Amino acid sequence: MANLHIDWHKPIRLSKVPRQSSLLFDLTDVPNAPGVYVFFVRIGTNTTRVVYAGSSGNLQRRLSGHQNNHKLMLALLSHKGSCFMVPGVFKALPGQVAGKCIKTVERVLIRSFLEDGHPLINIAGARIKTEYVVSTLPVGTRFVQESIGFEKRKSK
Repeated sequence: MANLHIDWHKPIRLSKVPRQSSLLFDLTDVPNAPGVYVFFVRIGTNTTRVVYAGSSGNLQRRLSGHQNNHKLMLALLSHKGSCFMVPGVFKALPGQVAGKCIKTVERVLIRSFLEDGHPLINIAGARIKTEYVVSTLPVGTRFVQESIGFEKRKSK
C-alpha cells in the first residue's frame, strides 16, 4: 500500500463573464506545482455536482488553459448554482514519482465521483485501470482527507 498525500487549497469561485458562455477565475493562489483539481457546482447548501476532475504537472498552466475550454464552461453553466474549482498539490514522499502518483489520484477521484453519480464530462476515453480502491476510512469521510491505496484485483 502506498500513501499519496494531496494538500487541498480553498475552493476558488468562478465568475461568469457577461454576455458570454464563459467563466473566469483568479489563478494567483494556484501554485506552479504538480497536483490534481476538481471543477464543481454548489447548488444550495447541501448539494455539490462535480463536473470535471483532472491532473497536471503544473497546476497553474493547466488551469489557465481550462479558462478557454468551451465544453467545460458550458457543462459548469448548465447547472444552476455557484461554480468553483479546487486545486490540490501533490506532496511526494521519498521514492514517489509525481507524474505517476497524480495520475493514480486522478483515476481514484474520477472513479469515486462516478460511483457517487456525479455528471463528469471527462469520462469519454478515460481508461480506469482494474485495481480496487482500498480505504480504511469510515463511511462519509470527505474525499479531501482520504489516504489512497491499491491492491491488485483477484483473478476469477
